[in-house]
Amino acid sequence: IELAATLPVVGQEGADDAFAGSAVVRIGEARFVVPEDTPPSPEDVRVTWKGRAQHVLRVAGGPGSSLEIGVAIDVSESVADERSAFSRTATAAANRLLGVGDRVFRVDFGRTARFLGAAHDGAESLFTASPVGRPEKTAIFDGLGFALGKFEQRADRRALIVFTDGCETTGRSGLREVERAARSQAIPVFVILADGQPCRRLVERTTV
Repeated sequence: IELAATLPVVGQEGADDAFAGSAVVRIGEARFVVPEDTPPSPEDVRVTWKGRAQHVLRVAGGPGSSLEIGVAIDVSESVADERSAFSRTATAAANRLLGVGDRVFRVDFGRTARFLGAAHDGAESLFTASPVGRPEKTAIFDGLGFALGKFEQRADRRALIVFTDGCETTGRSGLREVERAARSQAIPVFVILADGQPCRRLVERTTV
């Protein structure tokens, strides 16, 4: 199945100014990231199967559609000084993005990953919880794989937000496994680094 989307870009002039993209779907889902406040419609999306156009009944997504956010927080010793900032930022993001009925959940990771719970409102209580233990090492990719498995898959829109310093010091998984899992579920992953610079060990590992 091949999908293509063409959506006008808000605030730009000219008839040719538009978002456009296409994707070939063999299994799972395909998602387009479109300009903010641009609601998609069935007329914006073309679906073909074996070269034949298919009728589009519904396009899920856009402002007002259901949202599920996963938040994965690095709680290893290397980011001990950043935990409060991580929690504040996660709380602010959840309160700004979530609407009625939307879901947010929290996963903490160090050497191991732990599911701390989910909320549909009242994100403050979820992100002010104290992390359990003080792991010495960090398995980032193991933690992200664990977090991706906690999505309920019911919302039209899903995203994983990761707070870390980028220092991968242990773990069994790698970037490719996490990327494959995220792509198969059509979940974008956004990484917020503690100091704006990735740890060298993570850079070396992910650029091979």
